[in-house]
Amino acid sequence: MVFQIIISYLIFRQSPARQFRRNDTLLTADFNLRTKDISALQSPAGTTLWWDSLRNSFPVRFLKPDRSLFKYPRTSISRHLSPETRTAQPPTTSNFKSQASNFKHQTSNPKPETLNFKPLFFLFALFFTCSVFAQQPAPIRKIEITRYNSLEFSSRIAPDAQRIIGDVEFQHEGMTMTCDSAYLYSQHNTLDAFSRVHVTNADSSATIDGNFAKYNGNTKFAEIWENVVLVDSNAILKTQHLYYDLTPNIAYYLVGAEIFNKGNDMVSQLGYYHRNIDMFYFKKDVVLHTPDYTIVTDTLNYNVETKIADFVGPTYIQNEKDTIYCELGWYNTNDTVALFHRNAWIKSGSTTVHADTLFYENQTGNGRAFSNIVIVDTTNNVILKGNKGKFNNPTEQAWLTGRALLVMAGEQDSLFLHADTLRADVDTSGFKVLKAYEKVRFFSLDMQGKCDSLVTSLQDSVIHMFRGPALWAQDNQMTADHIEIETQNQKPKQMNLLNKGFIVQEDSVGFNQIKGKKIVGLFRDDNELYRVNAYADGETVYYLHDGPDVTGVNKIKSTDVVILIDNRQAQEVTHIENVEGEMIPPNEFNEDELKLNGFKWLIELKPMDKNDIFEWREDTVAPHVSTAKETPSKDSKPQPAGKPDSGPRRQPNR
Repeated sequence: MVFQIIISYLIFRQSPARQFRRNDTLLTADFNLRTKDISALQSPAGTTLWWDSLRNSFPVRFLKPDRSLFKYPRTSISRHLSPETRTAQPPTTSNFKSQASNFKHQTSNPKPETLNFKPLFFLFALFFTCSVFAQQPAPIRKIEITRYNSLEFSSRIAPDAQRIIGDVEFQHEGMTMTCDSAYLYSQHNTLDAFSRVHVTNADSSATIDGNFAKYNGNTKFAEIWENVVLVDSNAILKTQHLYYDLTPNIAYYLVGAEIFNKGNDMVSQLGYYHRNIDMFYFKKDVVLHTPDYTIVTDTLNYNVETKIADFVGPTYIQNEKDTIYCELGWYNTNDTVALFHRNAWIKSGSTTVHADTLFYENQTGNGRAFSNIVIVDTTNNVILKGNKGKFNNPTEQAWLTGRALLVMAGEQDSLFLHADTLRADVDTSGFKVLKAYEKVRFFSLDMQGKCDSLVTSLQDSVIHMFRGPALWAQDNQMTADHIEIETQNQKPKQMNLLNKGFIVQEDSVGFNQIKGKKIVGLFRDDNELYRVNAYADGETVYYLHDGPDVTGVNKIKSTDVVILIDNRQAQEVTHIENVEGEMIPPNEFNEDELKLNGFKWLIELKPMDKNDIFEWREDTVAPHVSTAKETPSKDSKPQPAGKPDSGPRRQPNR
């Protein structure tokens, strides 16, 4: 309508035959109207001026402000006209031209422009007619009474009320309603239904039952009370008060309801059911029961066709074994596949998995996690962290990468370990096995280390380090081809350096060294290293001190070596079988001679704190090769670690 008025106004502005004047000049025009146009402008009483009728019919309020004529009230127009015009009767066909001519000469302009209203009036009428037909709403059909036993008018209820009793049936635009009795208000096109109300929608795809109902035929809106049951092909809804808008096919409730959908049951305080798109929107105290889980949340969207639930808000998903939490996500109740976001976690037994995003398949137990992953095992006091991972609940397997971190928590100290990839498996005995691959570094207050790969079993609590391992404990550096650390209660109990074992301790003037094919170190309960046994081709280099002064260096070879340590210093060194060596005085020290073959000082690779384990540093130090002539030692059978004093020995050097 606004568009049509604007078009009419633009046409009116473009007409060349017009002239408007303020004050003394009103309007001059040549009205070439036909007889039928004139008679159409006359009022029923025959007293209204034809100009007034034309002015009232045209949308003059949209003209520019300089059209001052149209600002005058209707009663004030006559004072601008001549006395003859004021008293003139409505024009007729015979005298119209003479009256128009007299009116034309009333103006102050001797040669006024003419304004031809005929095309404009025709266009305006055309637009107005089209607008009326285009905007006219579809006719509202009245509610029809199709069956009843008795009918009477009841003005006591309302002037237009009809009281209908016994086997009542109404129809309205395809909808059918039956009840025991009703009031029909024909003037307002509404009704009130009582007792055993039954509603069937237009396509018979849904029915509603209740004890009381109100229906508005103008808006096609129904309100049903008491023991309400809505049934369609996908769901059954039960409540005490239901609103149903038949036009968009939407039902909603505000007082709580139960919904049953193909094995899934739901309850909530508020809810909307959009039947055209098969969607339920639940709010407040929502509970969804499935064959596998119970879902408790504040906001839930549920598709009754696909049986997929969307969570929008804090949500708990539980069964006898697992508990899941998230604040955003979805769950497919058909194949029990789910995606969880926002503070999501899954707890199964003693293991809990946290992540920004969790994808979980309940049937297989497989899951994937992304960003800020934390896996907590409370039974074994183990924590795994990373940014990308996979896990399987039945087998308790887990795979983790992306700044992966393993934390073995202890009462007084914890071990922090980082690798490119962390993996958790279960062995045939049912014990967990933790594996770390590539660029492994770990840190604790009493022990630090690095290697390329690491394996530990929670059955025997032994940590195996492979491929270039190095270990630092109590100012000692320990290397070998393979290192084993036996732990008890998260504390080191015994350390085994297998094949090319080497221990280095920095002294004030050099390095104390122990070398052997196998080296065993024993720890006290306070994590203090108190004894070292070197087996097979043992070699030692130890500096001798007299107070602050260095008195010499013992460089000795033997089959086995036993070293007793106290306060992190060697107190007694015992060489067993085939002992060869010498004491070198300080004035004969030679750096090349005082380093055993294979010596490497790797302090630059030592992790300094739990954050430093993420910084991998390559080993670029070449092992030392002595150029001094050495007397080869005789082969001897390695002695057991429990018999350090067997065989001949020298008096220990001090």
